[in-house]
Amino acid sequence: MELALVSLGDHITDPHTNTRITQAQKFRLIVEHAVRGEQAGFASVMLGEHHFTDYILSVPQILLASIAERTTTLLLNTGVTLLPTQDPLRLAEDFNTVDQLSGGRVEMTVGRGILVSTYDAVGVPAAASREAFAEHLELLVSLLEQEHVTWTGAWRGPLENVRVEPRSFQQPRFPLWVGGGVGFNSVDLAARLGLHLMLPGVFGKVAMFVPATTRFREQWDAHGHAWTPRVGTVFHAHVARTSQEARARWAPHYRRTSTSWTRSGTARACSTRMAAAASASTSTSSCGRRRCAAARPRSSIASARRATCSGLMSPGCRWTSAACPRPLSSRPSTSSALTSSPSWR
Repeated sequence: MELALVSLGDHITDPHTNTRITQAQKFRLIVEHAVRGEQAGFASVMLGEHHFTDYILSVPQILLASIAERTTTLLLNTGVTLLPTQDPLRLAEDFNTVDQLSGGRVEMTVGRGILVSTYDAVGVPAAASREAFAEHLELLVSLLEQEHVTWTGAWRGPLENVRVEPRSFQQPRFPLWVGGGVGFNSVDLAARLGLHLMLPGVFGKVAMFVPATTRFREQWDAHGHAWTPRVGTVFHAHVARTSQEARARWAPHYRRTSTSWTRSGTARACSTRMAAAASASTSTSSCGRRRCAAARPRSSIASARRATCSGLMSPGCRWTSAACPRPLSSRPSTSSALTSSPSWR
């Protein structure tokens, strides 16, 4: 089991001092934290991509390149890269470049994201996010692994005998993770393609992801992959001498962060279009019942924990999932930290 540092680049006002650092200072802090994380023994850093909000990490690979120049062993990952709204060809070029600069330390975690505004801005229908994600992921794998790619699909122009340059430092490619949820669609896709699985533990208790983890391992074995899968998850953590001190220091930050969507000026209530997107992005699982709550700030840690990222949402809306009606007999083997290895798989 190995640990990673995760940042979404939240650029918010400090609730204790009522001050806000500059965006440049925020980016520098992320780099410095990664450097100190390597010194403290963390295995990797993950940077999450967002657009048009107070989460200002819109191009994580640029900061990963900066971190690469200041570190020697730290793995450089994303959490997540928004694959449906980006060109897999450009992503392959970007991340291969960072992989070469870092001497083979790049990994990528891909997902669909949760904000409709991102889809609106690039002209991809939110209701088609799952279809675009699956197509882009298969193309990305082909571009990274194959010498020349000829391809035709629905969500980008055709390719004819294209060779990505530069190539990945790691051969035949750098490791890929699929960001999943409580549903099985992303889990099954990851297992079929032989990719690792990352679960959003920050949105709920570990037990809610047991069915997805079990399904992933079963599907992995069914596809007969020769290498061992890895499963990771992400949690919020704040360390202090006592739990009371940690809560007093961190809770105001957490509340401020969890309501930043509505302060960004892009929040809106759930709409008919969102209901269609939710229907398209929801799969059957042991916790299959979902509803869209009215748009309102999440003002407590408890309410934030009820959120799941199994579907897309407008800023200010959240998805809640009913509790699993049946007992869970097992727990994921990597429930509280990321696992990692130097192998490309």
